[in-house]
This record gives sequence, C-alpha cells and structure tokens, in this order.
Amino acid sequence: MQLTSLLAWNEVKHTLGPRQSAVLSVLETKGPCNNLEIARYLELPINSITPRCKELRLKGLVCEREQRPCSITGRQSIIWEVKQERVQQALI
Repeated sequence: MQLTSLLAWNEVKHTLGPRQSAVLSVLETKGPCNNLEIARYLELPINSITPRCKELRLKGLVCEREQRPCSITGRQSIIWEVKQERVQQALI
C-alpha cells in the first residue's frame, strides 16, 4: 500500500465511531469476513457488528465481496471487504 493510501486511511478512521473503526480494522487486517467472523475476532455479539457494517456500507467504505459458507456455522453468508479506493477518495 502506498503512503498516500495509509494517510487517507488514518484520516478516515478518525471520523468514525469506535465500533466502526474496529470493524474496518478487522477487515483490513484479517481480510474479507462476514458479520459473525468479525464478531468473533472482536469478541462482541453479532448484533453490535451488523449495524456497523451497514453504516460502513452506506458511507461507501465497505462493500460485498462474495457469498460463501461461513467459516463458523457453515451457512451461506455475505462476505464484506474494505473499498480501498473509496477510503482514499474520502479525503479529496
């Protein structure tokens, strides 16, 4: 990742709430995940993660990558990923 991308990312993260930032951090460090996987990484209930993912989608910072079986339950789930280009544009 380029320095400008990292600077943009740091700026955007400061405008988010703590849970939104935590969800973005998980997606950034662990890669694409579903809500339950994010909840497990953060050791939080899923009902505190699902609304944060929606908020991040509405801000254009997170998007759907694919649908695949959940690594925890085996059920089909939506996998989220960070939209890097959108994070960079947030500062422009």
